[in-house]
Amino acid sequence: MSNISVFFKFLNSQSVHTRDINTIKGGSGEYKASEWGDTRKKSLSFYSNPTLQNYFYMIFGDGGKIASASTLCEYFDFSKFTKLGDIGGVPFSQSWVIKTLFPHIKFVLTDYDRESLAKHSVCSPLRQEDCSFVHFDAISDDLSVFSDCDILTMWGVDYALQDLQLLRLIKLVELQKKPLLMATLDIDSKSTLKVIASQLYGTLLKAFGRSRYHGLLRNQSYIFRLCKSVNVNCELIIADKNFRIFRIN
Repeated sequence: MSNISVFFKFLNSQSVHTRDINTIKGGSGEYKASEWGDTRKKSLSFYSNPTLQNYFYMIFGDGGKIASASTLCEYFDFSKFTKLGDIGGVPFSQSWVIKTLFPHIKFVLTDYDRESLAKHSVCSPLRQEDCSFVHFDAISDDLSVFSDCDILTMWGVDYALQDLQLLRLIKLVELQKKPLLMATLDIDSKSTLKVIASQLYGTLLKAFGRSRYHGLLRNQSYIFRLCKSVNVNCELIIADKNFRIFRIN
């Protein structure tokens, strides 16, 4: 059970709001799978025309993910692992980086959005024999799809999970006795005033129907507090301008 107080939460987290008009009408809270798919199709050509050219154009257009994965590979030794399970990893740019640097690793690539996942399964830069694409719901599924993996990664998915949902996943990982590399979007480098101002602005827009709340960004102290509440080991591996990456378990 989380022991996070309202005051601690206020000081150490930031609400996430979207101004995407296509999803605001859906209400609030985490996106449905169809909303993720619709948003991707409207903004990224790969999901309406899946080609390798469009894939690489997409992932290099968001180069921060590639840079963070490259930095992680400098500080974390993947060479002793043979199969990696990526939780909610569309568009799998970080897994592509890891595969490029550690070609012996095989992958189980998962996401909540079945439609986007299908696009990746028919057009992937990874060889078919080196990866499988599997639907996975981090809120309700167990980890059976990762049964033959010896390491798990999760990039930015935690913000879409409530505390108890994230703790459930962390405890499942601990029971599996597998390391999870969890990358959280960085808010530690922002000033407290900037975080508070951003939250107030998002809440104001939401009141006028101009934004939608759909997640929570947590800082380093928040992640450590959550893991401590369920007696699970947590270690910060790297922090850059995009992510803070923790080894859990």
